[in-house]
Amino acid sequence: NNYWLVNQVAEAYQKPVANSMSFEVYKLMPNSSDFTIFNKYGIKGVNHAFIDGFSYYHHPQDDVQHLSPESVQHTGENMYLAARQFLNADLEIENKGNATFFNFYGLFIYYSSSYDTLLLILGLFLCLLYVGRSVQKKTLSFGSLIVSFFALLFITIVCLGLALGLSFGIKSLYPQYATFYSYHYYNHEWYLLAGVGLILFVCIQSCSLVAKKWGIESLRVSVLLLLALFSVGLFIYLKTGAYLMIIPLISSAVAFLIKREKATSPTLGAVLSVLALLCIIGLWVFLSHSLYLAFSLFILAGAVLPSLLFVYVLSGLFFEDPFSFKLPLSILGIGLFITTMFMAHLQSTPSKEKPLLVDLTMYHQTDTNKSYLASKDAHLYFAHPEGMAKAEEETWEDYRSSKLFVKDLPNVDFSTLDSQIDTLYDIERQVTYSIHNPTRTESTKILIEEVNNVDSLFVDGVLNKVFEAEAKGRYATHLFGMAQDSATVRIVKRDKSKSVRIELQNIYSGFIEEIPIPDNALWRHPSTQLIYQLEF
Repeated sequence: NNYWLVNQVAEAYQKPVANSMSFEVYKLMPNSSDFTIFNKYGIKGVNHAFIDGFSYYHHPQDDVQHLSPESVQHTGENMYLAARQFLNADLEIENKGNATFFNFYGLFIYYSSSYDTLLLILGLFLCLLYVGRSVQKKTLSFGSLIVSFFALLFITIVCLGLALGLSFGIKSLYPQYATFYSYHYYNHEWYLLAGVGLILFVCIQSCSLVAKKWGIESLRVSVLLLLALFSVGLFIYLKTGAYLMIIPLISSAVAFLIKREKATSPTLGAVLSVLALLCIIGLWVFLSHSLYLAFSLFILAGAVLPSLLFVYVLSGLFFEDPFSFKLPLSILGIGLFITTMFMAHLQSTPSKEKPLLVDLTMYHQTDTNKSYLASKDAHLYFAHPEGMAKAEEETWEDYRSSKLFVKDLPNVDFSTLDSQIDTLYDIERQVTYSIHNPTRTESTKILIEEVNNVDSLFVDGVLNKVFEAEAKGRYATHLFGMAQDSATVRIVKRDKSKSVRIELQNIYSGFIEEIPIPDNALWRHPSTQLIYQLEF
């Protein structure tokens, strides 16, 4: 029910940048955002973010120097205009219906998403009209249509597979990218262009073959059927994002119809073909770039899908002579792929200006008096201290992970952080631990080994968790935003004769002793963690 809000944005903002596909993606995302708490309580609103420069997200250099002044200015303008707009708006108005909205060459276009049904019907009608005219003119046979459609479907699957393989190959060749959020290394945008170049080369070769073997009419109808399938799929599952396929379907069908009517002048046909392509570019370039900025190599195949479909439409419009554009576009595609992969490789080595993020944590187990350096990175890099090795199986349990590299830390004095733990008893002889920390912690983590004998967990007298009677397995909770120079932890057991073991980790920002950092590396989230074993 966001139509009213989108209307307010359109009225108030001078340069809104938004699209309803983001709204659809947001609904599907498993993680939360800063707006989640409002959404949970049914409070409607407009969520603002900018994601270019994502390489610095959750990065030690995520600071003013690496922030876009233009984006800050744009956000500030939006906030001011929003405040002025909603100050005078009737906030009690009943919100009904969703909006479809998007940017198109600088314009902000929005309409009620109920119109998408009419647009989809129009697109499907134009698609059927083209098929009917082709059958009527006897330029299309059922057999050639079926073969060419499945050929195009096969090409689509192969191309998406190639893009997926490219993303896996890049991640394997450059394992240092894995230390960045969603593989957003500083050079990641080159790989979107590499994917586009690869798709362009393969599709041009394939489409020219389809046009030559089964005819241009079969190719065009196959392209329209593919766009129709995507349109229906989006309409069913991501309704307000369906415009991304419905509008290209309509523009392609109109251009194809005009191209096939020989009464139309070649010049007019060419102009309308170019307009159709410009319409599609206005929608799909923004889509590809936005998706890739948000998810990087994880979604390379999805980000190049619009390029794949664009080449199909381009082929249908201009491949009446299958070989007229084949050579220059093939050279462009393979040249783009090679050039961008080379440029990305030149920028793949960490430097002082673009350092590598290295995960490293100091651990000290108070019950065994053992100390370790540990890293969750899947690979060891030059920035790690020497002597780190893959954790042994018995060490895995120390950190609740099997993907760790560790190094023993002898002769390190952790006593300045060692907490005093007092054992208390209540009337029912339930054990309660009172923890007094000499230094305020950044956060505290409590992990219960097995919850099958736990009824509830209290922290500082406040209920943290109630467990179902059949609950099993581990439970972990981080404690933020509380006075953590002390804490009281109490467990209520189901069977008082059986003990319950928990692990308490006090987490401190930074290392307790200095570890040298190379110029071309940064510790991602350096911390020292003290681990206590408690038994209730």
